[in-house]
Amino acid sequence: MPFGSISVDEITSSNNISVTGNVSFTGNVTVGAGTVSNAAISTTGDPNTGIFFPAADTIAFAEGGAEAMRITSDGQVGIGNTSPGVSLVVQASVGSQLKCIRTSGVTANFGSNSVEGFVLVEGANPLTFYTNGANERARITSGGEVLVGTTSQVQSGKFCVSAPLSSFNTITLQNTTTQGAGQKFMAFMNSSAAFAGSIDHTGTTTVAYTTSSDYRMKEDVKPMIGALQKVSLLKPCTYKWKKEFGGENGQGFIAHELQSVVPACVTGVKDEVDNKGNPVYQGLDTSFLVATLTAAIQELKAITDAQASRIETLEAKVAALEAGNV
Repeated sequence: MPFGSISVDEITSSNNISVTGNVSFTGNVTVGAGTVSNAAISTTGDPNTGIFFPAADTIAFAEGGAEAMRITSDGQVGIGNTSPGVSLVVQASVGSQLKCIRTSGVTANFGSNSVEGFVLVEGANPLTFYTNGANERARITSGGEVLVGTTSQVQSGKFCVSAPLSSFNTITLQNTTTQGAGQKFMAFMNSSAAFAGSIDHTGTTTVAYTTSSDYRMKEDVKPMIGALQKVSLLKPCTYKWKKEFGGENGQGFIAHELQSVVPACVTGVKDEVDNKGNPVYQGLDTSFLVATLTAAIQELKAITDAQASRIETLEAKVAALEAGNV
């Protein structure tokens, strides 16, 4: 009997059936549930690789006697995971956990930077994002740092963006609602999740860089004294930036000198270095000088007001003498 194509309506037998060629069944085909080591549907000589059914409405795929993937009764897919709990879970103990490969003429592994997409990998390797072939655009390092436009940190920090400012904005934040007070582009919180400062959209074309200052956050409030003396200790200067920092002329203060007078204006420690011996440079925010300068002006005004009063008194006496009234 020739075996080109066989049509079988029903076969009842306790023995195995081996057919060479195509087999066509009219109606449903039911197989046993199988196990991970003896799949319900497998190929000849490899029973521990194939499809089995570990539970009702669940399909699983065995590879070499281990479950490689399953689709649960609610449509969730687990790859290397038997209880996904979400739409897709990819779990692996070695190698890349998720790869996206462009099929238009590119067959190399994503890790070789030759496709568009992203890849999750283990250990010290980063989560990287590519576009336009081999161009890496962003990465999340194993330490949790987010780098955009660069593959290494310019300086320590959790977020670093590197971009040529002449061609486009480094970071753009757009307010799509009606502009008004209290709308924050960015908020800063301390370790206790308390508000520390923000960048606010205060009008159609204006922003404010704010530091927390609400009276409800403060206690033991007293008038500032001795400000004029502090101002006399300040050392404003002119200078030229070193070549590696731009080489331009500048004016202002030297951080550690200002720190000795108004510590709140300065961040960092003089001559600090990181664990690799690289300089950790100090910075300053002269807005914290406003209170000192204001108090100094008030103290100076009190002095000049007193002097003006004395001068007025003396002038009155001189005028009286000249008029012969004294």
